[in-house]
Amino acid sequence: MNTFPSSMHVHTLFGDGKNTPEEMILAAIDLGFTSVGIAEHAYAPYDLDVCIPKSRMEAYRTEVEHLKDKYASQIEVSCGLETDFYYMRDYMSAGWDHIVGSVHYVLSKNTGDYYTIDFNPEIFEEGIADAGGGNVQNFIEQYGASVLALTKLKPDIIGHIDVIAKLNREHRFYDPNASWHKAMWEKITTAIANSGIVTEVNTGGMSRGYITRPYPSPDLLQMLFAKGAPLTLCSDAHSKETIDHGFEESLALLREVGYKQIKIWRGGKFEDFAI
Repeated sequence: MNTFPSSMHVHTLFGDGKNTPEEMILAAIDLGFTSVGIAEHAYAPYDLDVCIPKSRMEAYRTEVEHLKDKYASQIEVSCGLETDFYYMRDYMSAGWDHIVGSVHYVLSKNTGDYYTIDFNPEIFEEGIADAGGGNVQNFIEQYGASVLALTKLKPDIIGHIDVIAKLNREHRFYDPNASWHKAMWEKITTAIANSGIVTEVNTGGMSRGYITRPYPSPDLLQMLFAKGAPLTLCSDAHSKETIDHGFEESLALLREVGYKQIKIWRGGKFEDFAI
């Protein structure tokens, strides 16, 4: 059995994944998982490159619900969504098994354009110029404000809270040790801990070769641990081969930080799981 037999954040061909929901479920079963959460990118009009087409939302739900019943004797399947912050309210009361709430964009108050913060450096720079008014701190702090606001919407899981660091290799855009940056994350991690919402430790950036550590960073994990924030481990897998990618390394990091237990999905809710 896998050392952590679950991931509540995996993607499929309904969005930007490479495999069908059934292929992802079967891969999870092969790994000895006890639960798996299909959490496809929910439709959002500014996110068309990766999200489920609006016309396919119900087909997605129908298929995953069918598979949930088909494999119920082998694994607990949760029919969920990964919803982007700006469109999340549309899905919170729509009857999904679980919601992963994530921030992928910064919305410009100047032009009304949405800028992805984890796609490529060119769009990141455009976002700094427009939404940030040419100031990278302003741009990053707008992202942080959205993560902070996310805690008030109460998703089941807060997704990859510092994915904005994905393109900041070798501190290309900003210094994560800057006082303003640390102060921003102190505020956010305090709000997360006070909310009681489970934050994912996300290995997706590792499996796709962008970074060598999970989200959140070790520094943020230390903040979350000090504040008593609950965590779960998710692969954010976009292919069946990566459903447990980086789990061993991430669990070792969590133990080093001080975590002795994290949360696992059982019976439609989170329970403690010793690590």
